[in-house]
Amino acid sequence: MNQFNMSNMEIEEFCEALVLDYIRKYNAPTDYIDIRGLITDYLGIEIEFESIVEDDETITAFIANGSRTLKIINNGKVTEVLYPHKTMVVDKCYLAPDQRERCRFNMAHEAGHYLMNKLCNTNVASFNRDMDLSEYIPTEQLHNAFNINESRANKLAAALLLPRFVVENALKRFNKGEPIRIYGENVFDPEGRVIMKQMADLLGVRFQPLFIRLRQFGLLDYHPLEELLMKQILESEVYA
Repeated sequence: MNQFNMSNMEIEEFCEALVLDYIRKYNAPTDYIDIRGLITDYLGIEIEFESIVEDDETITAFIANGSRTLKIINNGKVTEVLYPHKTMVVDKCYLAPDQRERCRFNMAHEAGHYLMNKLCNTNVASFNRDMDLSEYIPTEQLHNAFNINESRANKLAAALLLPRFVVENALKRFNKGEPIRIYGENVFDPEGRVIMKQMADLLGVRFQPLFIRLRQFGLLDYHPLEELLMKQILESEVYA
């Protein structure tokens, strides 16, 4: 089997070109990525929402290859369904309004697997897993979730959902294009957290993926953590 061996820089360049081509051909929005439109219209993949009931309970999405079956609930019964090639199945729990960001990531992750198949001339069915790491998870499930192909699919998903030009446009909208101030390595002040939330809401992603992309793009303005302590904690006590 051919191996997917794109570097991170290649992934970024490839996905940005793909997204820009989709936007140009379908007059898609540019302030955020319409990942569902990119998948269905541009890549020609059908998306279905079902109740997935695989033995591995962490599985939340699936990209079919025409030979691997998927267990779903159909008319109240567990049924193994053979979906045709270029079909994506996402668990219907992600249709809930409060699951918008997770749904978008699940779709982008499976699109990443599809692109890996195309670039490597392979046809492998793949799953996405949504895990709560605070709970006990069997070793085999952890291995499946964190193997190298899953990591690469995650990188492709991030590059599809958050290409640099989209992140920079959001930063211009909410922070005049200036890097967001951060203290130490991970701490935002209240103003920074508001900006982050505004950007994440617009872009349809959760806080952590956006944080990672801002760090990758050099769009964070680092300050000593002691500066925040003086500003938010110690000075406020002096004037209380």
